Amino acid sequence: MPSGFASFDQAVAAASTEPPPPPAIDPAAPARLMFTSGTTGESKGVLWSRNAETLHAVSYGDELVRIDRGETVYTCLPLFHVTAQGTLLGTMLRGGRTVVDRRFEPLRFWARNRSVGAVFFPYVGTIISTLMSRAPRGNDADNPVTRAMGSATPAGLWEAFERRFGVTLEDVWGQTETASCWTHAGPEGPVPGTVGVPCDRFEARILAASGAEAATGQPGELCIRPFEPHVIFEGYAATGISASDVTGNGWYRTGDLLSRRDDGVLSFHGRLRETIRRRGETIAPVEIEAVALQHPAVREAAAIGVPADDGVEDEILLCVVLIEPSSLTPADLHAHLSGELPRFMLPRFIRFEDELPKTATTRIRRAALREAGRIGAWDSRARRHHG
Repeated sequence: MPSGFASFDQAVAAASTEPPPPPAIDPAAPARLMFTSGTTGESKGVLWSRNAETLHAVSYGDELVRIDRGETVYTCLPLFHVTAQGTLLGTMLRGGRTVVDRRFEPLRFWARNRSVGAVFFPYVGTIISTLMSRAPRGNDADNPVTRAMGSATPAGLWEAFERRFGVTLEDVWGQTETASCWTHAGPEGPVPGTVGVPCDRFEARILAASGAEAATGQPGELCIRPFEPHVIFEGYAATGISASDVTGNGWYRTGDLLSRRDDGVLSFHGRLRETIRRRGETIAPVEIEAVALQHPAVREAAAIGVPADDGVEDEILLCVVLIEPSSLTPADLHAHLSGELPRFMLPRFIRFEDELPKTATTRIRRAALREAGRIGAWDSRARRHHG
C-alpha cells in the first residue's frame, strides 16, 4: 500500500499459523505494573512478578470470590484497580461471569445486581456507608447477592447492613504491594469489626512503636514475610526502589495499623501515615469516623490531623457530608461526639462538605482535605467558623 501500512486482513493472511514459542520459565520476570490508590499522596507504580500475578489471580478466586461455576459477579470498581482485577480474573478461573460497570452509582447499584443476577460483589472505600445512607426501601433484601467482600466497613454499620440487605459481608486486608498476601475469614467465618486471619502464604507480626511485639489487642504496624520468593511486589517503578529496599530480613513493613485478638483474628485501625498525634496519643481516624457515622444525619465522615497552634502536635479536623443539608449544626455534632469519644479524640474543628474528594475507587483523598487546612471549619473553642 502507498502508505506503507498493511490492512488488518492482509496482516492476518500473512501471519504464521504456528504458535509462538512459550516464554522462558522465569517466576521473577516482570509481569504487571499496578498503581496504588493514592489516598495519602501520589499513586505509586507497583511491579509484580509472573509468580505474584499468577498466585493473585488463582488465590483471589479460591479464597475471596469463592463462587460456583456459572454464577455471576458484579463490580463497579475500575479495572485498573487491584480489587477489580482480582475479582475479574478469579471469577473467570472459577468458571463464572463478571459484569463490570464504569463507576459506583448508588441509585442504580441494587437494580444492576438484580438485573444481572449477581451473587457476589467486591467493595472498597465508602461503598457500604453510602448504600446504608439511602432511605430504607421495602425491597432492600430482595436481591440475589449472598456475599460481598472488601474493606473499610464501619463497625457500627456492618450488622445493620447485613440485616437490611440480606448480604454477608467479609472485610479483609491487603495492599497492592502484597499481591496475594492478604487476610480472609477464619474458620468461624467473618467477624464484624475484624479483617480475619492471614492466608497461608505469609507470616505476620504486629510491632509497637518500640519495635517489640505489640500486646494482644493493641494496635501496631503489621509486618509480613512471605514463605516463598516472588510472592509480593518486586519494587516501585520509576523510583529505583526494590522490594528489598523496603524490607528487613525479608519482612515488609506495611505501614498499616492492626491488632490481634487472642484467637489470632486481626482488626484494621488505619494507616500510620493517616494517624493523628494529639496529647501524646496516637489516634486512628477510623475510630472518630465510626462515631460520627452513628449520627443519623451524617452520610460520610473523614478525620484528619491539622497543625496545632504550637506547631508540635495535631488538632483534629472532622470533615462531614450530611444526608440532608442544614439538618445538623457543628455544635450539635460536637455534642454527639462529646458523649461518645474520650476527650483526647474529640475533634476541635468540624467542617461540613458538599462532598468528600475521592479516588476512582471511592476512597477518601485525605491529602486533599489536609491541603484545605482549617479554612471554613467551625472551631469548638472559639465557637465560630474560620475564614
